[in-house]
Amino acid sequence: MIQLRQLQESDAPRLVELLDNINIWNNVRSLMPHPYLMKDAEEFISLHTKGTDSLVRAIDREGTLVGCAGLHRQGVDHEHTLELGYWIGEPYWRQGIATEAVSMICDLGFRQKGIERIYACVLEYNPGSMRILEKNGFVHEGTLRKHSCKKDGRWDEHRFGLLKSEYLAQKRNH
Repeated sequence: MIQLRQLQESDAPRLVELLDNINIWNNVRSLMPHPYLMKDAEEFISLHTKGTDSLVRAIDREGTLVGCAGLHRQGVDHEHTLELGYWIGEPYWRQGIATEAVSMICDLGFRQKGIERIYACVLEYNPGSMRILEKNGFVHEGTLRKHSCKKDGRWDEHRFGLLKSEYLAQKRNH
């Protein structure tokens, strides 16, 4: 059982412990630094606790931070849309945590006024993340060929989207 909670200053050492990991960095946007240092954790926590257009939450399992999930507002022409991002510490992979966290953060996102769409981007070598999105009702909307630079290469980026109407229908059927 997990819960989503606000980040706290005391989470900084745990963020460093989990995020200073090349296997996580390889699967997230390069805005996240590698190596991941204490100052990076402190800046991240400060940004997401002192006011931002993003909705970022710690994923907590039995009192232990195991990852983060966030929804990020888009530009003026896309005010109805949020971009989903998430990561789980490697010791917690393949335990269903990310699938549950994505469901929970999407629920928070669609409760925000005017939000009609959530999307996520996944690099071609991360089929596990694609499956997490599909389990949550996301639809593969397209592929940006050789769009992202990671791991000393150029990789296809797969775009997945979920509309509020689809999300609500899915919730009614379960």
